Amino acid sequence: MAKMARMLLLAGCAAVLSDSLLATTYYIDFGAGSDSSAGTSKSAPWQHAPGMTGCTANCGSTTPKPGDSFILKGGVTWPSSALGWDWTWKGSGSTSTPGCTGTGCIYIGVDQTWYAGSAWSRPVLNAGAKAVSTTAAGSNVIFRCYCNYVKIDNIEFTGLYWTGHPSYGSSVNLAIAGGSPGIGVGVEIENIYIHGWSHNSAASGAYEHTCSITGDTATPNNNANTWLHDSVISGADTAQDSCSAVFGGPPIISNNVMEYVSSCMIINGPSTVHDNLCQNVVHSFDSTAHENGLEINASLNVTIYNNVFRHIGSGSLTLWCAPNKGYSCYIFNNVIYDTDINNVLDMAASLVTSPSGSEYLWNNTVECGPDGNPGAVCAAGINSAVAAVTLQNNHFISNATSYWNTGGVVPTLVTNVLQSKAAAIGQGYAAAQAFGFSPTQPYPQSATQGQGTSAAALCATTGVLACLSDTTFAVAYDTSTHSVTFPARTPNQRPSTGAWDVGAYQFLFKPDAPQSLTGVPR
Repeated sequence: MAKMARMLLLAGCAAVLSDSLLATTYYIDFGAGSDSSAGTSKSAPWQHAPGMTGCTANCGSTTPKPGDSFILKGGVTWPSSALGWDWTWKGSGSTSTPGCTGTGCIYIGVDQTWYAGSAWSRPVLNAGAKAVSTTAAGSNVIFRCYCNYVKIDNIEFTGLYWTGHPSYGSSVNLAIAGGSPGIGVGVEIENIYIHGWSHNSAASGAYEHTCSITGDTATPNNNANTWLHDSVISGADTAQDSCSAVFGGPPIISNNVMEYVSSCMIINGPSTVHDNLCQNVVHSFDSTAHENGLEINASLNVTIYNNVFRHIGSGSLTLWCAPNKGYSCYIFNNVIYDTDINNVLDMAASLVTSPSGSEYLWNNTVECGPDGNPGAVCAAGINSAVAAVTLQNNHFISNATSYWNTGGVVPTLVTNVLQSKAAAIGQGYAAAQAFGFSPTQPYPQSATQGQGTSAAALCATTGVLACLSDTTFAVAYDTSTHSVTFPARTPNQRPSTGAWDVGAYQFLFKPDAPQSLTGVPR
């Protein structure tokens, strides 16, 4: 047995050494490159990357392998003629950590010392407002990753255009393959910028569509440990009337900005959604569509925390979670305001199992309805299929007389605070603050300080270290570089003993010594 163990250890070491020693870096420059070049230096780059439409010669004969890097020159545009880009090569790694790390990861991204122009900017994949070439990836897909253990970094996507009613996974900027276990695993998408999409009119037959990122739709999600983070999906430069930003997967979504979209996230089987800014959800050009902040229709255990949902337009639901039987949604430290009058917090029925699982919502700050007149019942119509609901330490701001009603399940209510809009404004809680509805005064001038109960037991259940602090308020967004900075707000630690504040914020609390919980990715 000892001999066999040594042989396995040596084989593993050999695999790691093989990945690192044989890895190659390739350089790609559409403006000045040639596919007949070696591609292995900045002075002799290819024009295309493997899998791009038009990749020939040395580019076409190269098989990417674990550990390789493919560097797109900053500030250079790959036009419609070079797209769609169908990536079918796999790196190597393990699924023990989110994303892609280690020597076997294939990197597709940038070297910020190599760029065209006077300063570095992202390389651009520009579909040019027309359908790109059909590949094995499907119709009109700018980039597909039919792959495992690949990191996609710092690429700009723009110019997607669709007509009619595209099938799922087509007419999309970035598609992560799914549909069966073991595909689309350990993919990491970071620092990307998706914008500038368009479509023909509803009168001409166009429908609402998921145009930005698609992934697997199973529960559990087959894109195991695939992670989207520190990226921007913005329709600010579009007609502001369309596009679901993320549909299906990936199962880990954090530190992103999604704005001026018809839906931020419609996902199945996620494991965690945290520190995202979802804002300016717009009414779709397609009258048959419905709009969403975050909609989870089925899941195993999922944590949803430190997100900001704001300016959620008319007809849109804000947060909908539907855990499968025997599992739970854990929702904490979120800040929600200026929403539609309906569907603010939905404790929904799973589309996979009946009855459904349990829902725990604690230390959230929620303005329930439009900021001008928030009159919504915050947690309305709790579904009768849900096993149990706990509402604890939530700060609800609404002119309604109750913050909950039910379709059958009576929630457990623990130290929540309901204030009218006038009362909240009178105590300094307002949407216009740098951090919306944060406390500015101690109790009793403000209603939330020290008025809750400890949720440390719930935190321990989640295993999320961030639960022991208050909200980060997601990320700050630099609109000139279309990049994010985490966190937007330095969080305060919650007390290890005694009362917690109500709401997503902890008011000027002096931190204790560090506490022990298993951490999760930021």
